[in-house]
Amino acid sequence: MLYRIRPIDLIVSRWFTTCRYISLVNLLAGRELFPEFLTDRCEAEAISSHVLRWLNDADAYAAARAELWKLRQRVAEPGACQRAAQYVLATLSATPSATGCGREAMAAAA
Repeated sequence: MLYRIRPIDLIVSRWFTTCRYISLVNLLAGRELFPEFLTDRCEAEAISSHVLRWLNDADAYAAARAELWKLRQRVAEPGACQRAAQYVLATLSATPSATGCGREAMAAAA
């Protein structure tokens, strides 16, 4: 995963970064399945070494696929949109909490 950003953005991002990974795959896995490069320069050599390893080493390729399959089995449950909509509706219908996120809080704010 390559995220090429301006040099100043790279410097500033280091002050605010609180998570170890950026890509969704690595965040869900809780570890690096795909290398991530948040950089202001060309990382073609580093990226190509990972790709060539997967292309030339059948065991490395199989291991990466197996890890992705395990992750899919753990997190890729059908119906995510339906569950998200139900969560939003339940949250909006709830009585106001300490955070003031209920329907009444929204109506009072309007």
